Amino acid sequence: MKRMNKVQVVWGGVLAIFAVIYLWSCTTPVESSAEPGIVRITLQSDQSDTTAIVVDDTFSVSPQARFPLTLFQGRAYNDSNYALLFPSLDSYLTEDVQVNILALDTTSVRYDTTQITADSISVDTSYTFGYHKFTIYESFVPPGEYDSLEVGLTGNAIRFGGFEFIRVELPPEVNSLMTLHQEFEVFEHDTTEINMIISPFKSISRYRDTFRFVRQVRIESVKHYN
Repeated sequence: MKRMNKVQVVWGGVLAIFAVIYLWSCTTPVESSAEPGIVRITLQSDQSDTTAIVVDDTFSVSPQARFPLTLFQGRAYNDSNYALLFPSLDSYLTEDVQVNILALDTTSVRYDTTQITADSISVDTSYTFGYHKFTIYESFVPPGEYDSLEVGLTGNAIRFGGFEFIRVELPPEVNSLMTLHQEFEVFEHDTTEINMIISPFKSISRYRDTFRFVRQVRIESVKHYN
């Protein structure tokens, strides 16, 4: 009977030790997960690329010009791992984004007085235009280091210089997805803005009755906002 009591005491001590370990593990704080940051991708046409040459004629961009592009399947890569990019912070679907990269903003108006007389004032008014800057993606992504962007970019028609829409197509051997190599970092709660520049007229070349779309795209800058 006394031996049974000793066994019970030993088992009781073992159970007590396990109980202490269990309670200690339950009260140890769990490390919180990192909060996401925001990646914003913008696209703007090169301000110096404003004319197209067709045969022997030169045409300048105008408010009536159109070059609609479709962007899709945006991803931010870190080696083989990636985060999906969405059009806005409220989006949960990887929707296509469509923009007219020849869209113009009136940035300033300049008045040049050319002649002043006792009876009248002749004023020459000229407008200064700039290409519009589009936000194509703005989404939450895990914080960390990234090394490239992948995005699909296609166009199907362009209109400028009084022409009707002329078909635009990628060269047959070119994938619609393009990779832009650029190292950048995303921080918790902060916004990383990546500004892409496309040369609209330098990206097209005449091929029979169409234009070949040889995409001239680069990342101009990476900026951080908190």
